[in-house]
Amino acid sequence: MKEIPTYTPDFEEYIRQGEPDKKERAQLWRTAIGLQQVDGLEVSDYLKELAKKNIEGELSLEDVNNLLNEYHKSKRDTLKTSVYTYERQYDLIPRTTRERLLNFLKGRPWADDKQLSYVLHISISTVKYHLRKLQKEGIIVRCYSEGYRGDTWEIIKE
Repeated sequence: MKEIPTYTPDFEEYIRQGEPDKKERAQLWRTAIGLQQVDGLEVSDYLKELAKKNIEGELSLEDVNNLLNEYHKSKRDTLKTSVYTYERQYDLIPRTTRERLLNFLKGRPWADDKQLSYVLHISISTVKYHLRKLQKEGIIVRCYSEGYRGDTWEIIKE
């Protein structure tokens, strides 16, 4: 499969140009994106494009914030719909909360409590309760790794 080249704004070039507003915005974006990379997160091309537009003065920080909120909302809605469609398509409608948790973790082992709560429409405390029970029974185990959101769930037995 052919890789699509991605554009990465050259923050250093903005800083060298020395225009005060652009220079300051470029330094802030470089720091913010650098912090995400340090945490092991991959920075989306969409965020890079918004950063460039903010540095160029085409978008305010408020505009960037609003666009990012809309983008994340659409991603959440897509995730929720895709899980429902997947379960219906393959006739995998689990009957219990535990089955629903396990079914979701099979496809997304990195999911955290908040994501599971949101997608499965149950409270975070209910998610934690069932995850603890599944761990005690030796059905799942939490695999810890370095970096933000690097932990995953492994299903040992079903």
